Amino acid sequence: RGVTSIMTFWHLLALILFSSLSCCVHSKTSLFVGTLLPSDPNPFVFSPLTAPAVQLAVDHINASPDILPNYEIVLRLRDSACDIGLAGYELYRLLSKTNETKIALIGEACSTVTQPLAQIS
Repeated sequence: RGVTSIMTFWHLLALILFSSLSCCVHSKTSLFVGTLLPSDPNPFVFSPLTAPAVQLAVDHINASPDILPNYEIVLRLRDSACDIGLAGYELYRLLSKTNETKIALIGEACSTVTQPLAQIS
């Protein structure tokens, strides 16, 4: 009888601990951000460090427990090549994924592409 009550005590303790831990583990909600930047940088229009800087900023935000604690920012990077045709196609690809609601669009770095894309979006 003593062994049974000790086993019951440990089972009850384990149940309480696991149920209290499960209340505190939450999955983060993904926030999708579309990014259109040229991969072949023209030094007069675009810095080759822009895309890595955007990714680094997102990594810092995601790592901080104080900024958007229940969310994770997910970048969807697309190459526009400073070409309106390709940029329009990549914008369509970004926005056509119905299972990913984009909360923001970052880019375009080339002014000849930015204005038409702004009118489209």
